Order: sequence, then C-alpha cells, then structure tokens
Amino acid sequence: MILQHLMVIFILWSSYTVGQERPCDYPEIENGFIYKPYWQAEKYYRSLFPQSIGEIMYYRCNENYVPAQGSSSDYWTTFSCTEEGWSPVPECIEEVGKCGPPPPINNGDITSFALHEYAPGSRVEYRCQKYYVLQGSPIVTCRNGLWTKEPTCLETCTISKEMMMKNNIELKWVDAEKIYSKTGEMTEFVCIRGFRKAPRSPPFRARCTKGNINYPRCI
Repeated sequence: MILQHLMVIFILWSSYTVGQERPCDYPEIENGFIYKPYWQAEKYYRSLFPQSIGEIMYYRCNENYVPAQGSSSDYWTTFSCTEEGWSPVPECIEEVGKCGPPPPINNGDITSFALHEYAPGSRVEYRCQKYYVLQGSPIVTCRNGLWTKEPTCLETCTISKEMMMKNNIELKWVDAEKIYSKTGEMTEFVCIRGFRKAPRSPPFRARCTKGNINYPRCI
C-alpha cells in the first residue's frame, strides 16, 4: 500500500515537473509563421512541442503585416519560452501608416540613402552642410504615415575684412581676413586705432543670428 502511494506521488510530481519545464505549445500565429528547418515535415515539427523554458524561436509576418512589437517585417523576430508561456507573444498586426521619402531641408540632407517607402517607426537622421548649424532634433520618425518635424540648418555668419573696415572696427582677439561664426556664437570687436565708439553703436560683443550679425560702429 505504501509503495502504491509513493508511485502515485511520483507520477503526479513528474507530471507537474514536465508541465513546468515545457509550458509552451506550438504557437499558432494569425497572419504569420514560425521558422522551421525546410527539411522537417510540418507534422514532425509540431510533434516537438510543447517546448522547454528557455527555448528561442523566430517568426515572420505575412505581406502587409508587421510584428506587434514594432520590429521590421523584413527580419525574423526573437521570442522565447518562459514559465508564463511565449514572451513576447508572437503576433502580427496590419501594417498601416507607411511614409514616403523624408522631407528635404535647405542646406542639409539625410545621412542615409533615401528610400521610396518607410515602415511605421522608421527613423532617419539629418545633417547640415559645412558652415551651417542644425537646429532641432536630427532624428525624424515615421508615425501614422507622417514624419515628425524635420530640423533646419541655420546659416553661419561670414565676418569679412571689408565689413569691418566699413565700420572702422577689427576683431579683438583674432587677425584674419575672414572668419565664420555659427548661429548663437559671440564675436568681440574693437575700434581701429584712432577711432572711437559711435553714438548708439550696437554692442561690441555681437551675436550671430541666422546668418546675420549686427556690427558695432566706430567713428
């Protein structure tokens, strides 16, 4: 009698243990399919389930569908067997809100080759040409068929000898024929020897603003 009780306990424990270690049944994916070796028959492949904890599988979605986790439809997505089942749950949703090419910007461009179409969630980076300063986020994202706001490229200020001579000023710290000042940067001037600050002259520390600089004047 004792032996029979022990056998029952062992069977129940074994069933519980197996259930705990192999909690993941064959994943039926609507509008998608899991990866399986091409040489294995479907019937045999299904016989390998349920799978054990820690096992990793891959799936792809059918055309015009994407993984619910936001991965690209062009790649296999990773999911694994856990004590609670498959995680993340393999799911394919209808792909909506594709974007066309990202909008062009003046004096700048994207850092990658432009495509004719982008999947939702795609990201593109912009950069400005030399002597221009990027304002705003360099990254735009495709959301609901539209790109988030693109950045702008602000022109630098060209400080030339000609403009300084016209206002009887010179650079306080640098001796150069021409310098470039980025938007927001300050440049400091002084009067040329023999001249003095003109009444109502702008400040001698001038800020470059979108390609323009308000020069101080000396008389």
